[in-house]
Order: sequence, then C-alpha cells, then structure tokens
Amino acid sequence: MIVLKIIAVLIAIYGAVLLMAEMNKYTIATYRYAFFNKKNFIIATIGYILLYVGYQWYIKALAMHEDLLNGQLLLVVGTLFLLYLVWENIMETGWIVGILFSCIQLIIYVGFSTLAVMLIIAAISAANNRNGYYYDDHY
Repeated sequence: MIVLKIIAVLIAIYGAVLLMAEMNKYTIATYRYAFFNKKNFIIATIGYILLYVGYQWYIKALAMHEDLLNGQLLLVVGTLFLLYLVWENIMETGWIVGILFSCIQLIIYVGFSTLAVMLIIAAISAANNRNGYYYDDHY
C-alpha cells in the first residue's frame, strides 16, 4: 500500500509541475509575468510557516491560559505575506486572472512548502546525526 501512496504523490507532484508550467507559459505570454518563481515560493513558504507556528502557539497559549497575542500576531503576519503575494499577482495580471491563478498558486504552494520544510528538517537531522550518533553523545 505504501508503494501506491508514493506513486500517487509522485503523480500529483508531476501534475502540479505541469500545471505550473502551463500557467506560467500563459501569464508570461499574456502579461509578461510568471506566477511561479523562486521569490513567490519563498514568500508563500514564509507565510505558511508563520501561519502554522502562530496557530500552534495560539492553541498552546489558549490551553494554558497564557498570553494569546504572540500567536495572533504570527497569524496576522503570515496572512499578510500571503495577501501581499495575491495583491502582487492582481497588480500584474488583473483582478480575474490574479485571483483565480493566486488561488491555484497558493494551493500548490501548500504542498511544495510542506515538502520543502520537511526536506530541510531531514537534511539538518542527517547532518547532525553523522556516524549514527549525535555530537553531544560523545564526550
């Protein structure tokens, strides 16, 4: 079953990459603007990270009857990052294409941002765990 899940994920990634290429082809030809680029991906990823951390912080503070403001501020800043991305898309392409393509862009970027963060965490873990032990374990 795990093999089928891996195949499904790879097919979904391939489909998303094809959709991204076609959308970029259209917007570059029509508006001279690429929706999917490194800058937009970084902005969306930072926004999603802030939303996730802000939500987790808010829920923990709510459960422990602590200050809720920290989590709320991170949620607002994360939302502002994503709204900036949508606004920039609208300014470059117009309202209809900007909003429609931004919705698709943000949905695709959720998956790719999650994958990127997971790969970064895995790389850091692998770098800290060379030779089968952590550096703090040997004195």
